[in-house]
Amino acid sequence: MRKSVLSICCLLLVLALLPFGSLAASLNVNKSCSLTVDYSMGSMVFPGLKIEIYRVAAPRVDGSYVRVAPFDTCPVPVNGITSQQEWTEITEALLAHIHAENIAPTRHTTTDSRGQARFTGLQTGLYLVKGVEVESNGKSYIFQDFMIFLPTPVNGGYDYDCEAKPKSSEHQPPTGPESYRVIKLWKDSGADVVRPNGVSVEIYRDGKLWKTVRLDSSNHWSYSWETDDGGDWTVREKDVPDGYMATIRRNESTFTIINTATPGEPDDPDDPDDPDDPDDPDDPDDPDDPDDPDDPDD
Repeated sequence: MRKSVLSICCLLLVLALLPFGSLAASLNVNKSCSLTVDYSMGSMVFPGLKIEIYRVAAPRVDGSYVRVAPFDTCPVPVNGITSQQEWTEITEALLAHIHAENIAPTRHTTTDSRGQARFTGLQTGLYLVKGVEVESNGKSYIFQDFMIFLPTPVNGGYDYDCEAKPKSSEHQPPTGPESYRVIKLWKDSGADVVRPNGVSVEIYRDGKLWKTVRLDSSNHWSYSWETDDGGDWTVREKDVPDGYMATIRRNESTFTIINTATPGEPDDPDDPDDPDDPDDPDDPDDPDDPDDPDDPDD
């Protein structure tokens, strides 16, 4: 689905300048939320799209988050995220976990005549909204995956009725063979002695296991393959070593599995702002502020 897309995980997540914990006193973790997602591109609307969402983590009263089943076994961080790139890598890892474990969405619906998908009665939490692709007149229209906090902080409080618009793009379907590659990267200050000698990586095509490969020093921790009939590809490290979190960075047809040593949970998790709030633009000097999903120049 995400063929030839440079940034396949668009996160509608604008982080606040203040720590989430500073607003925690007013957060009602038991209040229901709603989410409306707009699937349109200019004058084009896309009715009848099946939209799936997944509740990944629940908020604590102190403003931090904890992963919930069935994502509690997926070793990705949900606190202390400091860049849009990290959120992109987390999203890719969560998508691989969904495919590998055949996880059903928390909720699903179809877009209406205006191209809008509306969810009501949602629990508070961190959600992944799965991307979709639709083909029309020989072109592919792609709406990217994104993550969003419900509720979202706004004007010193919280918005429990949220609206979002995923990034979208138009692409010509690829012709001819495509090459793919998966690479293993360690971020643990060179702690070679505690790393395993190799890891098993599962490669999924259109949500089904296609092949399992071993990455180790003999193949320079990488594997390449080629296909001439397309497909939506994801990869997952089968057994992440203890003491590591695993995220996946995708750059078009290259997957980089990043294992990061985990010294512990940070005290101050980042928080989201209202992704559609025109009065809260991105702060270019703030390292915690990811890309604006609605900026056409981004």
